[in-house]
Amino acid sequence: MPVAGAVPGSVVPAWRAGLDPAVLAPDYRRLMDILAGRNGEAMDCRQLAVALGLAPVPAKVEGVRSKAKRLVARG
Repeated sequence: MPVAGAVPGSVVPAWRAGLDPAVLAPDYRRLMDILAGRNGEAMDCRQLAVALGLAPVPAKVEGVRSKAKRLVARG
């Protein structure tokens, strides 16, 4: 059951077949879009932060790392 228009701060659901990316909060969708556009090429969290328009400072990079780990943990 897809949730229309997830809001910032919403929980990242566990992946399952047929799950629409719209269930993800905007920050997570942006991460997914950036990574999808890389065609499998690796990116570290500092590069992800810069791609998101954030300064590559430790606080921002760690926030991106946390979001990326949450996405991976949920498939």
